[in-house]
Amino acid sequence: MSASPVAGPIRKNDTMGKLAIRGRTLVAGLCLAIAPGAALAQPQPNIAVPIPPSGALIAPPSFNGCYAITQDLYGPYRMDFCLTQFGGGSYQVQGAAHCRGSLNWQIQAGQATVQLNYTTCTNNVGWSPDRLTCTILYVQPMLPPGVDPRVAIPIPPTYGGLQCLYQPSVPGYAPVPVIAERRYHATGAG
Repeated sequence: MSASPVAGPIRKNDTMGKLAIRGRTLVAGLCLAIAPGAALAQPQPNIAVPIPPSGALIAPPSFNGCYAITQDLYGPYRMDFCLTQFGGGSYQVQGAAHCRGSLNWQIQAGQATVQLNYTTCTNNVGWSPDRLTCTILYVQPMLPPGVDPRVAIPIPPTYGGLQCLYQPSVPGYAPVPVIAERRYHATGAG
């Protein structure tokens, strides 16, 4: 297939004519490069997968929300905490004593640093101003029954909570890795 000539004579300084010839030559070359069966060589999905609407932006997961630490902390204590917008929040400790306190947090390099503020508790106990350093924990969802796992379409991981390192401010206590599950309702930590 060859490019058809531009109508009329082309002068030496006629740059528009040269651009028209180059443009037609480029189009002709692209037409030759795309063979009739090339589009069929693309992998075809064999299951329906939802696609976000055109132009939709999918926001990354946020640290904002309420969480519950899944294991005991330093004896018979359980902790819930809520991270609110603009770096504020609150926490609650239950167990041998009951505590309610405030916290501050910030994001740096993809992780949240949560600073608990000292608070007094019941039973003449106080909760120290400890720190949590957390990253978002992703989990791969389970495939429902009847779905072929060999289909080459990735299932995006979901946001499962936070993976944190709990760092006590009191000497003699070692840092503890903890998992904080996201709660979709306030757990009383507010």
